[in-house]
Amino acid sequence: MSEFINDKVIPPVMSFINTKPMQALKDGLLYSMPLMIVGSVFLLLQQFPIAAVGEFLTSVGLYDIFTTTYANTFNIMSLIAAMGIAYTYAKNEGFEGMPAAVISLSVWLMSQPQSVMFNEEAVGGVVDRTWLAGQGMVGALVFGVIVGIILLLVLEKRYHDQNACRRASRCCQRVHSFDPCGSHHRGMDSDHLYR
Repeated sequence: MSEFINDKVIPPVMSFINTKPMQALKDGLLYSMPLMIVGSVFLLLQQFPIAAVGEFLTSVGLYDIFTTTYANTFNIMSLIAAMGIAYTYAKNEGFEGMPAAVISLSVWLMSQPQSVMFNEEAVGGVVDRTWLAGQGMVGALVFGVIVGIILLLVLEKRYHDQNACRRASRCCQRVHSFDPCGSHHRGMDSDHLYR
């Protein structure tokens, strides 16, 4: 049984885990880990299991502080995950990660409901915190990976195009330097020709 698992199951699982998107998911979700830890601590303090301690925390006003801290850390986890995944995807490929994170954040926010209902009236221009938390996590994972992939494809194409232009320019400059009747004799510099 262990030979079957080692020979047939583990290799495909490991090859899947080592793909670029899975690495970005794994490393990108680590950016939301501090929020989860802090939020969990304040959630435990808010929901303290001893009733007398809970009543004391409420009487001195700490219950509201714990609730606010818990809500504000847990309610932005998917926002941070969307940014962290795209950032990590770009960074793992050797590109600057912050543009990917900002684009992922923008795409993720565009996917959110553009209005919320308040007193039976639609209010626009707000971000519903419900989707910033766990309910929006699947979308954050998907958008983080998709933005990372698309941005990487664009940057790699641009990088290869720029390198091709540089190589062609250097090649033409070398050939031009051997031209006895070249542009230098016509009053033109070589940089003017290749812009």
